[in-house]
Amino acid sequence: MINVRKMDRRFNGFGTFSHRIEFVGKGYLSQFIRVRNWCMEKFGPSAEISLISSEVFVTVPFWAWESEHNKVIYLRDVAFSQFLLQKESFER
Repeated sequence: MINVRKMDRRFNGFGTFSHRIEFVGKGYLSQFIRVRNWCMEKFGPSAEISLISSEVFVTVPFWAWESEHNKVIYLRDVAFSQFLLQKESFER
């Protein structure tokens, strides 16, 4: 299952990204990988959220991910809009 959550101060990346996509339940890992690969193809390279938060990037990418403890993808702007259009296909 894919859960979409609006970012707030509790989450890493608040202020940089607008939404987080959480992957849970049966098949969560394959969904996470499919969405992460899609983001890479559509919006170019990115990195783990910890690297983006540490200001390694000169230009903040439209997306990032977290894979150490949770399987989460962080999105902003056009990346989030495009994801919503594709969400149903990722859940199949």
